[in-house]
Amino acid sequence: MIHSLEKDRHENAGLFLCSEDPCLAENLAISISFAMLFLRFNQQLQVKQMNEHSEDAGLLAVLLERGERQRLPRALALKEKVDRGELLDDFDIEFLEDVFDGFSENKALIDRHPEYQEMVAHMASIYTSIMNKAAENEKAASEK
Repeated sequence: MIHSLEKDRHENAGLFLCSEDPCLAENLAISISFAMLFLRFNQQLQVKQMNEHSEDAGLLAVLLERGERQRLPRALALKEKVDRGELLDDFDIEFLEDVFDGFSENKALIDRHPEYQEMVAHMASIYTSIMNKAAENEKAASEK
């Protein structure tokens, strides 16, 4: 690392050979060397962070697409169903169990990405209202 820094310092000093003040040229070369070193470190850190979170990014993309194309439309259809007083069938209940399992499985992911917590909380409230209304419907059906 020191050898690389020395090499950068000497290469960059050549840029300032036309300077009238050799100390100024040397200081600028050192500053540029440190700036380049800092940039390299920053780029490595960004790559490391990107690699660490690339799995998260991919998983979030899949979850968002699944939510938009599958889960939300199905949840809204179930909400309409229970709001009409209908009972949930086995497939509906299995779907809701899968959704709640998904919430549990992805809790750590959402904790790492708080920008999605509001959306997840909203989705959870929709599913909770479906479950509550479904329970009311079951109770009403059993009292008939």
